[in-house]
Amino acid sequence: MAKKEIIGLMFVGNEDDILEQSIRHNIRYLDQLTVVLDFKSVDGSKQILENLISEGLPINITFRPAQLDLDFRSSFVNQRNAWAYVFIDDDEFICGLDPIALRNIIFNRVDPTYIAIPWKTFVINPRDFDCSDIPRSLKYARKYEEPQFYKAIYIRCNSMHPHKIGAGAHSVLDLAGIAFKELILAHYPVRSVKQLTLKYFASNLDYTILFKNNMPKGYGFQQREGFKKLVNGDFSGPQSLYIESMLYSSSRQNFSVEDIEELIVDLEYTKSIEIKELPTVQLLAKMIDVFGKCI
Repeated sequence: MAKKEIIGLMFVGNEDDILEQSIRHNIRYLDQLTVVLDFKSVDGSKQILENLISEGLPINITFRPAQLDLDFRSSFVNQRNAWAYVFIDDDEFICGLDPIALRNIIFNRVDPTYIAIPWKTFVINPRDFDCSDIPRSLKYARKYEEPQFYKAIYIRCNSMHPHKIGAGAHSVLDLAGIAFKELILAHYPVRSVKQLTLKYFASNLDYTILFKNNMPKGYGFQQREGFKKLVNGDFSGPQSLYIESMLYSSSRQNFSVEDIEELIVDLEYTKSIEIKELPTVQLLAKMIDVFGKCI
């Protein structure tokens, strides 16, 4: 018999500008959150997690080994017998349904399924550039998602044999997904030049050195393309961030500021943890240092 609880899995690495906000908002939907902390995370992420745990939030930390299991979400499900599993990144926020309503939907299911939550990607508006309170101050979103990506909440119920989680947790294999009109996943993949630099640099270390570019087709495409732009010096200010946020995981190459809309979503957090912000070059040096010690 599955324990009637909802557990979350979040991968964290060098995104301390949004981590506290994401956990405070999303953990309201969960009974427990397991955070996989990337071994290359050299910013304030670990301190934030430790502070949140000391407050009593139901968080467990596990440290990602150098050799990452690409199927780690399915492995997580196989090891834990819960009623439902939420797979979420630290730049994603569940919005549109309050925690009580969503939990009731999940616990009232009697057969396995998954809830497909559609991404709504928020972007940088170069005409109204404000990152004073990430993510609340990022109040513009793309009018389109081409293609439309989803993240899965896997409702296992009492199934003895769990289903396999699709790549990126965008689906659950052998199950039909359900959706709710009001439910969205506010997605904030582009926030600053520093954040992109750390994100794409860390990914490139994994793909080229650990995996030797031997990955499933299409895996990490956005990050590999982002690193090329980093090498070319394409990220320099609000206009470049606007372009990158419009292109992120999108097949549409032509767009204008008319393709974005102001959108206010129901974000629930109070940011209170202060961390020491280190220069980008120091964080890159620390990342290389810890990477060299782990391989």
